[in-house]
Amino acid sequence: MLFLNIESLLQGADALFINDRPTLRWLSGFTGDEGYALVTNDVKLLLVDSRFTEQALLETKGFEVIEYRPPLVDFLSEQGFLKGTIAINGDYISYRLSSKLAENGVKLMDVGEEILLQRAVKTPEEIDYIKQAIFIAEEAFRRSLGSIKPGVSEKEFVAELEYQARKLGSEGMAFDTIVGSGWRGALPHGVASDKRIEDGDLVVVDWGCVYKGYCSDLTRTIIVGNADAKAMEVLNVVLEAHRLAAEAEEFTFGSDLDAIARDYITSKGFGKYFGHGLGHGIGLQIHEYPSLSARTQHQLIDGHVFTIEPGIYLPGEFGVRIEDDYAILGGKINKLSNLEQVIMV
Repeated sequence: MLFLNIESLLQGADALFINDRPTLRWLSGFTGDEGYALVTNDVKLLLVDSRFTEQALLETKGFEVIEYRPPLVDFLSEQGFLKGTIAINGDYISYRLSSKLAENGVKLMDVGEEILLQRAVKTPEEIDYIKQAIFIAEEAFRRSLGSIKPGVSEKEFVAELEYQARKLGSEGMAFDTIVGSGWRGALPHGVASDKRIEDGDLVVVDWGCVYKGYCSDLTRTIIVGNADAKAMEVLNVVLEAHRLAAEAEEFTFGSDLDAIARDYITSKGFGKYFGHGLGHGIGLQIHEYPSLSARTQHQLIDGHVFTIEPGIYLPGEFGVRIEDDYAILGGKINKLSNLEQVIMV
């Protein structure tokens, strides 16, 4: 259970209303599919219907669990909570719900950005959960690596990888596993297909596991058999770009690390083939703050956990991406993942 800085979120508001599952879990410990937190300076309430009452009582600490009968707005009105200004996470509240609240005279204040900034700073406990999600992902990959060989389809490999992840304790995959062999590796987010792996292919695998709700995110580009000189050149450029960003000592923003990797890739003639940002935060969601992108200015501070994942994608030929997970600790970039970066089968 990890508390928001309630005081900052309640500035100018009479109550905080949370209905998105990641923040609800982060705030209260509740993992059910549906629930609502209502927090004021005086009370912390977790509102659930009868499907989740027992679960909420088992999982939640620091909150009073209240079982309500839908509709929610009627219940809140009866309890006298619909007054003044309510702070919300605007990205997750529906038009229908916001309209009903407005009909009851409530003014809504969006604090979603502040919530994301607070969630981005991980506690030691959260970092330990992410480390375990990384360990599961790495070990599952090692156990399934033998399935990457000529004649095996991308889908068949994914089935083995995800089976091993489940055996090792993953609550599920952090996202749909990405696999692209040969020319399909140039699709940065191409999901596994029926295409069969061939000798000489580069195979891009992007996967992540979940432990106690927290995600890992890794990518490896596997060399199957003998890759040609161009493929090895691109792989080495990506590896060096990754190293330069990960070992940087002078940085303030995520965009600084993006520039380090991007400038190197551009200097080698592949700049136009690196279209996405260098990385992103991970936690209860697979994409969180901070963003490591030229388009954002997120300052990197202690407790931030994020990916570094430079890539080069040559349409119709192949793609290369190498992704690891890192944390800012003591003002420095610390690597959390341990899987070898160069893999040949």
